Amino acid sequence: MKRIDGIRLGTGSGGFVPNPTIDYSVSYFFARGNTLVRSISNKLEISSDGGITFPKEVTLPTQVIPDELRLVHVFNDGDILVASHRQAFYTSNGIDWNESAYKNANGSNWTRSLHYDNFSPLNGQRPCVINGVDCLLFSNYNNNENQNVLTTPGKSYAWLSEDNGRTLKAIFSLGETICQNTGTTVTARHIHSATQDPFTGAIYMDTGDEDRNINSHWIKGVHNANNNTWTWTDLGTGHFRKTCGIHYDENYIYGVLDTENGGLIRYNRGQENNTANVTQLLTTINDCIGGVFGKNGDCLIHQAVWNASDPGNVLWYSPNKIDWTRIVLNGQDMPEGWDNTTTFIKSWQPMDNGKAFVDVQLRGTTGYHEYNFRPSVSLNAILAKYGFPNAFK
Repeated sequence: MKRIDGIRLGTGSGGFVPNPTIDYSVSYFFARGNTLVRSISNKLEISSDGGITFPKEVTLPTQVIPDELRLVHVFNDGDILVASHRQAFYTSNGIDWNESAYKNANGSNWTRSLHYDNFSPLNGQRPCVINGVDCLLFSNYNNNENQNVLTTPGKSYAWLSEDNGRTLKAIFSLGETICQNTGTTVTARHIHSATQDPFTGAIYMDTGDEDRNINSHWIKGVHNANNNTWTWTDLGTGHFRKTCGIHYDENYIYGVLDTENGGLIRYNRGQENNTANVTQLLTTINDCIGGVFGKNGDCLIHQAVWNASDPGNVLWYSPNKIDWTRIVLNGQDMPEGWDNTTTFIKSWQPMDNGKAFVDVQLRGTTGYHEYNFRPSVSLNAILAKYGFPNAFK
C-alpha cells in the first residue's frame, strides 16, 4: 500500500493555504452521462458536453432559496426536478415551475413536514429504470441523532418518480414499511442511500447508525410489475451493514464501510444476505462515507473524520480494488477554512468522459440536513496531481 502525503502549509489560524485557482462558490448538483449541472446563486447552468460549455441557464423557482437547494435531477428528455429540504418542483421548459405531488406507497397523499428534512440525499443519485422508464430514485437522510429511534424512527424515505418529477412517491418509509421476510418495519435513524442494481433492477438501501445491531440495515426491494408495488427484504443488521453507499458490478455487490476500521467490503452476488461471506478489500482507521467507482474497475473511497484518530482529509484510490494509495490532501487541494477535520461527502459517479466530483463539508458547522453542499471539488484534478491522470477514464 502506497502513501502520499500532501505538505501542510500553516496559516495564522492553523488552517490550510487554499488553492487560489479554484472557484469554491460552485457546486455540482447533477452529473450523469454527458450532462452536468452546476449551481451559481439562483441559477442552474447546464452542460450537455461533459462540462466543456454551459450554454443553458435555468432560474430556480422562487420558493427554493439557493442555499437550501438539496437536489437537482435532469431526466433523459430534459425535464428537470429540483428540491429544497422542504419542497420539490419540476419544469419541462426551464421556465415554468410546478410543485410535485407527494404520495405514499399506496397512492394516498403524503404530507410534507415543515421541520424534518424531506428531500436531502446523502449521496448523489444514480440512474434508475423501472419497466423501461427513466426514473428518479433517491433517499432523504434526515438528522435524528437525538431521537430514540425505538419509539420515534427517523423520518426517512426512499423516493421514486416515474413521471419526470410530477409525482414523488415514498415507496419505502422507516418505521412504516413492512419487510416480507421479517413481518416488521425497519428501525433506524436515517437512510444513507437508495440505489438500483443495474444488473437485476432491484433496489438496495443502507441505513444508520448506532446501535448498528439495531439501526444499520441492508434492505432489498424487488418491483412487482403487475401491480407496480415493491416487496422488501431486510438483509440484516450489524457491523458489515453500516455502510454509506452500495455499488455493483457483474460479479459483486460492494459497500463503503462507515465504521471504525472502515473501507470497502464486497459480497458475492447471491450471498449478500450473509455477512459471513463478506470480503474486506480496504481497511482504514476511520469510517468512510462514500465512494466513486470507474467503468474500468478503479475506485476511490473518501474517508470521514469520525470514529478514530486519522485525519478526515484523506482519499484512498485503487486502479483495481486491490492495490491502494492513501492520499493525504494538502492546502492546495482544499478551499479556505477547511483543514484536517474536513469530510468529503456526497460523491458523484463518473460521467461518460470520466469527470468525477465530491462535495466538501466543514465538520461541525451545521447539521447535515442544513448543509448546502458547497463547494464541489474535482476528483480528477486531485488524482492527476498525485500521479493518477487517467483515473475514471
